[in-house]
Amino acid sequence: MSASTPDRQTRLALALRENLKRRKRQTRERAREAQDESREAEAHDRAGDVAGAPDSGTAGGDASSGEGGA
Repeated sequence: MSASTPDRQTRLALALRENLKRRKRQTRERAREAQDESREAEAHDRAGDVAGAPDSGTAGGDASSGEGGA
């Protein structure tokens, strides 16, 4: 039985290494996706500010605009 132990340990080490690589890759992909989404949202926000969309300032009841609900 001791003859198969090194082979088993080698397979386990390889499997663990591959698992670590996969997890790192997934983490990088998720971070990249989150960064892309953040950039898209930021660009969308900036586009709304520049264009002066008709509904800007009315959503959320901005008190500084002078348009209150009272």
